[in-house]
Amino acid sequence: MKKKTFSKEEKLKVLEEAKSSGVPATLDRYVSNNPATYYSWKKK
Repeated sequence: MKKKTFSKEEKLKVLEEAKSSGVPATLDRYVSNNPATYYSWKKK
């Protein structure tokens, strides 16, 4: 299975949605529940 590459704009959208909807719900929708991906994006 090929990994999805997110653009900078898509990453920002996911981070904003996580603020409003909560991190677990957003991770389930976008990055298949891999919190390391979310937190590495947030750090940048």
